[in-house]
Amino acid sequence: MAARISCFLIVKYVRAGWAPPLLAAAFFVHGACAENDPCAGLRRLGCGEGLWARADDDVLSLEPPQTRLVTAPKGQSGKIIIKDQTATFHLCRPGCYRTRRTNRRHNFSELFLLCPAGCYQIQHRAKYREGVPPQFIAGHEYIGMPAPTRCNWYHSGFLGLELNGINLGESPVSSITPAETRGRGILDMVWRHEAADVRVRFLGRPGNAWLFCEIALEPRLPIASIAVLLRNYPAVLNKNQPGARRILTPGALVKEGETKTLSPDQGWWALYYDDVFDAAAGRGEGPCAMMVLPEALRDIRFAPDGYAVDTRIACRPTAVTIRMAFREFKGKANAAAFAELHNEAEALRQILQTADFTPKTIINDAPLFRDKLQETRRALADPGLCKLLGDRRTAEIRKWHDAYHAWNPPGGALSIRNQETLLRALDEFNAFLWEMRLAGLVSDK
Repeated sequence: MAARISCFLIVKYVRAGWAPPLLAAAFFVHGACAENDPCAGLRRLGCGEGLWARADDDVLSLEPPQTRLVTAPKGQSGKIIIKDQTATFHLCRPGCYRTRRTNRRHNFSELFLLCPAGCYQIQHRAKYREGVPPQFIAGHEYIGMPAPTRCNWYHSGFLGLELNGINLGESPVSSITPAETRGRGILDMVWRHEAADVRVRFLGRPGNAWLFCEIALEPRLPIASIAVLLRNYPAVLNKNQPGARRILTPGALVKEGETKTLSPDQGWWALYYDDVFDAAAGRGEGPCAMMVLPEALRDIRFAPDGYAVDTRIACRPTAVTIRMAFREFKGKANAAAFAELHNEAEALRQILQTADFTPKTIINDAPLFRDKLQETRRALADPGLCKLLGDRRTAEIRKWHDAYHAWNPPGGALSIRNQETLLRALDEFNAFLWEMRLAGLVSDK
């Protein structure tokens, strides 16, 4: 089914004495809607004045971390800090959008509204014990998918990774970065695990309702075992509602209560559903599915019970890249979901094999990083420009320059750490780029 991605931009002009205009933008990734989508007849009403985004842009949003305190278990000191950070991917069919323009003195906005069907969210959860410094608490629930449904791929921990038997959740995440926000949506999560640097990269592609994922590893110690851990609750969270969990793969049907270990060619895709809670009968929220390239695998173990459904994908110890894709068939009948998956499986496999997961920022901006440093250095040497920026902003820009002036991206393919450093540096640079340039224009007059 066709899909596309739209976005939401706000241009905000701030007057506090005198300050250059500030630009803020929030991005959302969009893909395929249900056939009966109520927004299907809507069209763009007009864009008005000022900045606006093309309706076919592929974009991503990353919400600020949400923090909450939990009382420590009895007998233990210090409260538990839980931080959740969520990236949102929205999926919508072409034509399912409208615009609205507001104008209040110094505030202008262009808003592209899209139907909520097909919204994917990726959430990272971290737990710390309150203190200075905070003490990281190992957890096995750290990469979740809270939407599009509360069931199906587990909202608190649908994806995990084990290296040499040690869960990645026992290491704090190094960074979470929206690596590409125009043309496609890419979210990077990086860990500096004791055995390897690990990057989990999610990719939203225009024209496709699947959420793609690439796990990249750069070992620092000998790797004896690698396992990807998946968890879902097909169609319904039915702890108190008896159902009939099923997993259908190319080579087997695994029923609730069974455990089957399949070869890669027999289990490289799977449809997770419930025979009792079928949307065709008006029950449940529809099934979910996964796909993984079999070349890097040893075997796949499926274990559906009456509540959670676990999948353990054992990979070859020499694997350095594991590519997967995830789908929720929200509102679809089991039979319709199977037909769709069966028909597009080989085409999706080709996409996983050939897709370029590298963010355009890495390709385009790495060779220009020294130019950005020179631009910043010239700005800091201009007293008039620094005066317009103010002491606080000037200090932030100087801190950025001092942090990266000695760093130079190496030629060729960048390592996980070098990509992480470059993306962080560019994200910080873009936060002050236009303010710095506008101040420079005023300073030259």
